Parts: sequence; structure tokens; C-alpha cells
Amino acid sequence: MKIAMVLSTFPPISGGAGSSCEIISMELIKRGHEVHIITQKFNNEEKDFEEKTGLKIFRVKTPFSSGKTGLINFYKTAKKISDKIKELDKNENYDIIHSHEVTIGNSAVFMYTYGKENKRRKTVLKYGGDLVYEVLGTIKPKGWLPEKGYLASWKFSHILSRIFFILEKKMINHYALVYSNSEYGKWLLENEMKVNKKIKIVRNPIDTQKFKPMRKFLFKDYNKIVAITISRLVPWKGIETAIDAVKKLNGKVYLIVIGDGVYKERLKSMADKNIAFVNSIPHEKINDYINSCDIYIHPSYFDPNPNSLLEAMSCGKPCISANITTIKEFVKDNWNGLLFSAGNSDELKNKIGFLINNKKSGRLGNNAVKSILKNNSIGVVVDKIEKLYRCIK
Repeated sequence: MKIAMVLSTFPPISGGAGSSCEIISMELIKRGHEVHIITQKFNNEEKDFEEKTGLKIFRVKTPFSSGKTGLINFYKTAKKISDKIKELDKNENYDIIHSHEVTIGNSAVFMYTYGKENKRRKTVLKYGGDLVYEVLGTIKPKGWLPEKGYLASWKFSHILSRIFFILEKKMINHYALVYSNSEYGKWLLENEMKVNKKIKIVRNPIDTQKFKPMRKFLFKDYNKIVAITISRLVPWKGIETAIDAVKKLNGKVYLIVIGDGVYKERLKSMADKNIAFVNSIPHEKINDYINSCDIYIHPSYFDPNPNSLLEAMSCGKPCISANITTIKEFVKDNWNGLLFSAGNSDELKNKIGFLINNKKSGRLGNNAVKSILKNNSIGVVVDKIEKLYRCIK
């Protein structure tokens, strides 16, 4: 098959959708498929076209990649990518056009294929984010709480949330096939949005050959238990809960917060000498940080399918996560991780203390590896992707 993957960001630009798409694409190439990436160009060092280990990457300069946000520039960005799909498809005649996001990539594919039934039969959409949620995140209306998740965004009383909910449903119904990376996403689309199709489930892929248990020593000089969390630094990620919990442990644990975002300076003001901040790091180095820590903490109030947590589990780390709907799909308390009530720093402190004083952490890590191998390994995920492609008539 000849497959076009469409998304707004792709490595070396960081992001879960991009890293997942790269993993899937490289495995598809190994299996004899031809894969093209159509994405944005963010700087002059990136080439308009490059071929990397068999993967052909086409980059487009857009208003968003130039740093211009807003709904008008969102539309202009999607239109530029749509025009690139049209240009390439005319010559390549793709068997599959696969959007890896419900925002810019989806909008671009929809613009290109709308009203063209022959093109619609080619299309696949991954529901791993949400258009209404991202629009509200752009305009930041008073009273909207991103930690409440996608459903609350759909029901938020604002003219744009209603307009984009209708538009998102129209877009999703237009695809030949749609899958979600979570049971929560499937439930939302089928039961709340009531789309006209059954939604499949395909989990995010993890490179289990790269993210596997191995001892690294980045933090050997700290001489204490090291916990890390990797996240965008925004309010709904719950990093302040982790900071508060570690402070209550009175120096028993050193916390390293990896990431950037609008909340960073505020979080720094909450920290003490046992908490450090590291800027976002290239994805190829994340493995070193995870395998150097003793505990991984994921304190989000809302998070559909966090790759960083899956990667930590794949490395066999004892993970402590907020007890939210999407996380409970793959973290089973006291089996392959520990769960605590989101926002409850006392409970998180107690869970960390339990790991420090209990030998069960090794069993948690071993079970975490087993669950990732079963559900998220590259082979398992791409088997499902290929099966979806073959379902399109």
C-alpha cells in the first residue's frame, strides 16, 4: 500500500502524535508499504522534502508553524496542508490517507476529501485529541476548565463550542474508518457524540526495544530516591500535586520535573531544594532519564493516553498515577502501578512512601512491562493498523 500520514507536528518536533506516527510508519515500511509524512515546517533547517530510512517527509510552512495562532490561522494552516495532500495525491494516488489527530491534520484531510466520495473511501482518522477542546484552549473563555476533559468542553456554554462540536461530528462521520487510542474516546464518540459508525480501539505504540528495563546513572550523585515526571507544564497536568507530596516527604525524595509550558514559573515558585526543573528534552534521550529514576509520577487531572507514562511502564519503573478514567484503562492499582486520587498530595505522599519501604515495587514494574508488551508493542499495534486498512473497500 501507499500511505499518506497527515499531522501537524513530526519529529524532531516533540509530541505524542508525532512519535507514535513515526513508530507506526517505520514498521509499515519494514512490512513493504510506502509511507509519506505530510506535516508542518517549523524552521529553515528543516527541508521541504527529505527521505529518512525509507520514509518520505513533506513539510509545509504554515501560519501556525510560523508562530501565528488564532482560529483564522488555524484554518489557513489546515488549508495549506490540504493543498499539499491534493498536490501529492494527484501523482501518488494514495491507497490510504491517515490523519493522526482531530485538529489540524483532520481538518486538512476533510478539506481535501469533502464532497469527493472516491477520496473518502481512502480515509482513516485517529481520535487521540479533540477539536472542540483545542479550540477552547486557543480562545480560553472564562469558566472553561481544561482539566474537566473533552465531554465538559462539548457541553460548555459557548457559541464556538457548539459550532465546533457540530463541525467535529461532521468531520468524523466523513471518514471511512475511525479509531481511538482509548476506551474513553470510543465511548465519547459512540455514546455522547453519537457518530454514525463503530469506533475501533488501537492503543499508542511503544518501542519496547528502546524503552526497556536497563540501569542508567544520570542521577547517581543525588544519593536519594529520585522521582521524575515528564509533562507539558500546564495547570491540568497536576504537577503541583507532585511538588506538594515530595515536600511533605522532608527530603527523602528528589523530584525532577521535565518539560516546558505556561505554568513553569508558578511551579518553580512552589518548589524547594529537593525539586528540580529540566527543559523539554529530545525524545531519543527520554529513555535515559526514565531508566535513571526510581519512581515515575503521573499526576494529571485529565490525560487521554499519555506516552510518557506508557514509556515509563515499558522501562519497568514503578509508576504512580492519578486515578482518572483514561489511566484506569491500563494501570491496575497494585498490579502494574499505583493509583491515587487526583489532586490529593497526602495520598500521593503515602504511595511514594509505600514504594520506598516496600519490596512490591519490583513486581509492579515487571507487571507493567508485561502489560505494555501485550497491548502497546509495535508489532501488536501495527497488526491492528494493517487490519483496519484492509477493512476499507
